[in-house]
Amino acid sequence: MEAGETLNAPGGEPPSNEETSEPAEELTSEQAERLCRETALRLLSTRARSRYEIEENLRRKELPDDAIAHVMDRFEEVGLIDDEAFAHAWVESRNRSKGYASARLSQELRRKGIGEEHIAAALEQLDGDDLRAQAEQLALKRLGHSDLPPDRYGPDRKEREKVMRRIVSHLQRKGYAPGMCMAATRAAMQRHDSGERG
Repeated sequence: MEAGETLNAPGGEPPSNEETSEPAEELTSEQAERLCRETALRLLSTRARSRYEIEENLRRKELPDDAIAHVMDRFEEVGLIDDEAFAHAWVESRNRSKGYASARLSQELRRKGIGEEHIAAALEQLDGDDLRAQAEQLALKRLGHSDLPPDRYGPDRKEREKVMRRIVSHLQRKGYAPGMCMAATRAAMQRHDSGERG
């Protein structure tokens, strides 16, 4: 190939400008940090976030890792990012609003990059008695949405077993322990049979 000669793309076409264009000018470290800071503050203005969530967002914008780390460290120093506080708030909020229990909450926090020590500390705020009562109330509510009559030994026994299995599965998806799911569903069935509705 002679000097100054260009390779043609397959089919004889010259390469497009996109293929030959030079990469955009690199950001200075100050510009990169400013962009990281502005983006992180914008993310935090909508809701609390874990360090990992913000870092991932900044990485998707292809910002330099050293700028991301520097800004995240500074945000932690001044308390704008606090994974421990985030985990506690997440557990309290999701338990109250969605009825989620330990297993589901642990899974969600892991996906948000929260460390095991912070997860364990946050889950300690969940009281076992409160969780049992909450699971029973959720089961009773679910029973209230079914057309199951309050009849323990009647002809609808197969239907009752099917409804019970569905409720147990529902509670397990919310993160309750299997034994607690079964106990809560049985207790809710007894309350349902006595005429109580959720």
